[in-house]
Amino acid sequence: MRHNTRIFACLTLSILALTSCARHDAPQADTGSTPQKKAPEEIAATLQEKLPVMMEAARIPGFGICLISDAEIAWCQGFGEAGYGQPVTTETIFQAASLSKPVFAYAVLKLVDDEVLDLDRPLLSYVGAETAREDYLGEGFDDPRAQEITARMVLTHTAGFPNWRRDELAFVFDPGARFGYSGEGFGLLQKVVERITDQPVEELMTVSVFEPLAMTSSTYTLAHVDLDRYAWPHEPWGEMEPKPEDLEERIKKAEPHVAATLSTTAPDYARFLIALMTGDGLSENGHDDLLKPHSVVEDDGSVAWGLGTGLERAGHGVRVWHWGDNGNSKAFYLADPQTGDGFVYFSNSYNGLSLVGEILEVAMPADHPVLLSSLLEDYPAFGSSTFLFAQAVFEEGADGGLRVVEELREQGGAIPQEAQVNGLGYWLHRKERLDEAIALFELNVELYPDSWNVHDSLGEAQLAKGLREEAIANLNRSLELNPDNDHARQLLAEAGSPVD
Repeated sequence: MRHNTRIFACLTLSILALTSCARHDAPQADTGSTPQKKAPEEIAATLQEKLPVMMEAARIPGFGICLISDAEIAWCQGFGEAGYGQPVTTETIFQAASLSKPVFAYAVLKLVDDEVLDLDRPLLSYVGAETAREDYLGEGFDDPRAQEITARMVLTHTAGFPNWRRDELAFVFDPGARFGYSGEGFGLLQKVVERITDQPVEELMTVSVFEPLAMTSSTYTLAHVDLDRYAWPHEPWGEMEPKPEDLEERIKKAEPHVAATLSTTAPDYARFLIALMTGDGLSENGHDDLLKPHSVVEDDGSVAWGLGTGLERAGHGVRVWHWGDNGNSKAFYLADPQTGDGFVYFSNSYNGLSLVGEILEVAMPADHPVLLSSLLEDYPAFGSSTFLFAQAVFEEGADGGLRVVEELREQGGAIPQEAQVNGLGYWLHRKERLDEAIALFELNVELYPDSWNVHDSLGEAQLAKGLREEAIANLNRSLELNPDNDHARQLLAEAGSPVD
């Protein structure tokens, strides 16, 4: 079933996508020693040599990166193509995706310093439940638990909302109960901040953050983006995402959302990252609070969340980090406030996060618990078995994928995830390579025989190929496993075999 395939789950125009998800089987440095700090020139030289090779292998067309050393920008460079034959430079504008959130959090903390906002006062006490429903929650939202949500809960992802609503917004757990990554919480906080400051968020961010930090190419408003400098998103197989015919209309209608719509350059964001590390523009108490672990992501405390940014334990201190995922655009930063060192990068590719471990190994070699965090579990690392499976399919079709799976079985390696196989099967389906699509869907049925979705996908492809009896058998099996699968019912009706 196509819409359950996570690997290709992004909106038609990923500029407007509001998705965030994220595991890496990446190399780890010796935890018993502290690696000697490398000179930024040495790091830059290594990246200049390695990045183009890895980008080609990972089908990443464009990449923008900045290194920070001793709380100063040490090196920035663009690699590859932005799209339409334009090279990536240090002036190329990328989607920041969820790297939007820490920038807004910084502005919120400035409001706290100015006593405009209290982190622990319920947000609805500022605007009232009816206004909150009208602005963001939805007219039908009447859960009294919303009265408990505070700005601190939103910034530490403990508000209880899902990442993004499917239909109506609803709680997935009680506010304050645990960590649960949520863009929806940021949306509510944005609307409350706009009300109490009487400023649209773009105006607030310009005055509070962009101008003070000289972020001259940054905006949350899509209509303000210079498309001549824009890094156009690319699909997993390396092709540029199709541009909708109504792009101009979509741009005009797009509303800024602080969780995901920041557009920026690598140097602009590096300037913000320095402020995040040093506390420039914040009170000492505010900066200390920002870097304090407020909610636990991993049970051992190695990965936690501060006020708007992820944290990983590093000796006696913490490093800040965040990932961004808008489908076919990806981003990442990691920095050490104790040393003033770090980096941020952006890519115009679905595969952009595959290089996190490789870049960390070069730029900041150390033990990085974030690489094993559950938050990054959906991103195959460069060179991993799941990464190799996808690349084999792109290069050689279904035969390449089947070969890799057979090799993994012989070596005792991890087999590809159901969603990945399904997504690649649909890629072949869209390419009208039906025999190959069916081969991958059959592989998925073999690997995951108790999944209703894999039988649904195989049945759909078989029906498209004219294999009616085989399709009916698989669609009926899907319904046995999931009686609520309306997609299978629809396909069976099309095949002349309706289900009561």
